[in-house]
Amino acid sequence: MAAHPEAVFIKRTQVVYKLDAAAKMAEGKALARELFTLQDTPGFSVTDKVAMKPNITCGGDST
Repeated sequence: MAAHPEAVFIKRTQVVYKLDAAAKMAEGKALARELFTLQDTPGFSVTDKVAMKPNITCGGDST
């Protein structure tokens, strides 16, 4: 992601039911740990601005 900050990335999750708040929270925290880092590893600094748009209604089926 750091190599292409202008790109749009899609992350599929393991959330089975779109109203499962605990599962969505767990996925969000996991994504945040991947993207935001205080280390010298790939990721965004906590001071970088990042636009995020969750699509929590797209389940791939009629639910």
